[in-house]
Amino acid sequence: MSCSSQEDYKEQLPTALEAAVGKAPSEDALDFEERFAAIDRKRLMRRVDLRIIPYICLTYMVVRLDLGNVANSGTTNSEAGHSLKQVLSLDAKQWAWVISCFYYPYMFSEPVCTFFVKLTSPSVWLTRIMVSWGAVMACMAAVTNYGGLITCRVLLGLFEGSYFTSVIYHWSFWYTPDEMAPRVLFLYVANSSVLFIVEGLLTVTLGIGMYFILPNWPSEYIVAHRHRNAPKTTDKTWVTSEILLMFADPTFWFFSLFWACYAVGAWGISTVLPFVVLDLGISDSAGTQLLQIPPATTGVLMCCLSAYLIRKRNVSAFLCTLGPPSAYACLWPRRVAALRGSSAAALGIGINNAISQLSGLVGPSLWRSDYGPRYINSAKGACGLVAADFCIVLALWWLMEGDLTRHPWLQRRVLAQTQVSEADVEAEKRGETIARGRA
Repeated sequence: MSCSSQEDYKEQLPTALEAAVGKAPSEDALDFEERFAAIDRKRLMRRVDLRIIPYICLTYMVVRLDLGNVANSGTTNSEAGHSLKQVLSLDAKQWAWVISCFYYPYMFSEPVCTFFVKLTSPSVWLTRIMVSWGAVMACMAAVTNYGGLITCRVLLGLFEGSYFTSVIYHWSFWYTPDEMAPRVLFLYVANSSVLFIVEGLLTVTLGIGMYFILPNWPSEYIVAHRHRNAPKTTDKTWVTSEILLMFADPTFWFFSLFWACYAVGAWGISTVLPFVVLDLGISDSAGTQLLQIPPATTGVLMCCLSAYLIRKRNVSAFLCTLGPPSAYACLWPRRVAALRGSSAAALGIGINNAISQLSGLVGPSLWRSDYGPRYINSAKGACGLVAADFCIVLALWWLMEGDLTRHPWLQRRVLAQTQVSEADVEAEKRGETIARGRA
């Protein structure tokens, strides 16, 4: 990215006052600080949390059900020949496609569909996802053959795609990256498993409720406390210069590489975990379901511990990332902090979460049944990918929080809100508030 492009981008940035109120200064805007001086920010954010967090966590718990219930249904009652795989008479290759076909439409829809959050509104778009996804999930109860199961799984991936990225994008309008960290970790705790029909009907009901309950965009006060280049409702939906700057930023490529390695190395086994546990010969199908509780419980505890360390002890999110399985949850706020502008935020969030779907595309191949029953080669491959992530996290930590003044060519390209860019320096000279803080 050349200096001239930096200057062009700089000229397009709004002033801090314009960014805060979404319009040119007026008489009401001149006493901006006085109007908000009496507001208790902690109390306000608690009210915001009560409006947004519980309902989003509840809907996210339901939306994530389909990622595990198919694998579980493939092993449940296998001794009696009544598992889903046996009832539909599916061979190993067909079952692998049942698992993987969900992730193809899911992966390719996320970068594009995230923009619809701003083109419509968060409540409308998330309602569309919930209702359409729930309707297809309920239809899975009527599946009687391989073709019907594949069709339902593909439609599920298409309709569910962009739910998580839409939530993260929506939250980037409400919270600073620092405030987002414990909330994303709490969101990752919201996972469970129930039957197809129950979850389908519940999802439709929650989706309709989403339209009436979810607040769309934050007020002036909340906007004013975020970085001036954080996503704003007044921004254009697509700004080419923001997208080009994002692709020139090395943090984009490091985050993408981390997401890919972690998806396959750490999460790849989750798509076939019931079969791996069953192949180990430790227990029958019923015991296999129970043996999935310890890793899930560990994940919940790690997320809670990471949220406490980040929020209460000011421990760096990059340090907490070294304790899987909370790595994704810890890094999402940092991913948002590495983006400037609404267009870059929508596309960047969408691309990275799309990459995470490699867990369902590559994971089943890494943990193939012919590698069992001990899966030594699979474990070696997974450990190698997680080890690579360790090095990537160190690089990201330095790029976002390290001193880049000795590397001006690199400093010009890193757009993280935690780093001072040329545009920030010029803005501070003009007396504007950067409000960057600790991301």
